[in-house]
Amino acid sequence: MKGIQPTPVAWALIIIFLAADAAFALPLCDRFPPVNASIAGTGFAGVALPDDPAIIYWNPAGLAVADLMSASFTVAAPRLESPGSWAFLVVNSSSVQNTRFGLAMVRHSVELDTLSYRTFQIITPLTYGFKSGAVPFGVSLKFISERFEDGSWHSGMSFDTGLLWTATSDLTLGYSTRNLTGSNLLGFSSESWFGGAWRGAQIPVTLSGQIRADRPFDPDWLSRHFNYGLRVSPPGSIYMLSGGYARSEDDSWLTAGVSSRNINNNTVIEYTFSVNTTGWDDQAHFLTYSYSMSPAMFPGGKGWR
Repeated sequence: MKGIQPTPVAWALIIIFLAADAAFALPLCDRFPPVNASIAGTGFAGVALPDDPAIIYWNPAGLAVADLMSASFTVAAPRLESPGSWAFLVVNSSSVQNTRFGLAMVRHSVELDTLSYRTFQIITPLTYGFKSGAVPFGVSLKFISERFEDGSWHSGMSFDTGLLWTATSDLTLGYSTRNLTGSNLLGFSSESWFGGAWRGAQIPVTLSGQIRADRPFDPDWLSRHFNYGLRVSPPGSIYMLSGGYARSEDDSWLTAGVSSRNINNNTVIEYTFSVNTTGWDDQAHFLTYSYSMSPAMFPGGKGWR
């Protein structure tokens, strides 16, 4: 992205984490996409939040609505000294330059029951706005590699699709289907999400939520697959606080995060902690460093006051 120049400290962190020996990397729960700390802080409810760079992971249609020009790097792990999962996001979605593109690279080290595996995704979202202009449609092409246990790597492709409707100036509704079709990869299955996000015009609060929409008429299924969260930023503050709750099958997680922005160099540092409420022993840390072209295009958008 033209003009984005992360500081030397940021580049040093990126190099250190990318060069880390995989033997010391600890796996992360499969329900924790290591996309960024801000979405983790809202309970991973990102399908209808176009002011967050993680929208290109959750819903490719968000690229047509977002007003972001940023690059971010995230690490995630049960312990921060052993980051086995990371993500790099670039979003150039500006009405000023009239250019919109995004790129995501996500590496996820996963532990699922007695099985462990690693995945690497490259996501390239494309969007198309219907003539009404209010309901953009998006498609992401994904290149995926996965490796189970100590076996060999297997590669393939998949697609995500999504819609994002701007119902009012404060309310957006989103729907996406991830891994709609593609290669027969063991670690990836199709899943659909429907959600909404509300940003207060007069109060510094953002609410977001989503449900797993694979079985929309099954109340029991819906009651065991959902995410929701909120963000709060006091007027004039350099901090944004977040909290969320996520439920998947019989497991549930609480998340809490804090973001700090620096208007002088257009950077944001975010941290989120999550914990499984069953036993309180399944924990994860998320740390994100972001750079934006201008303070007006900080991740979090209108959430900052």
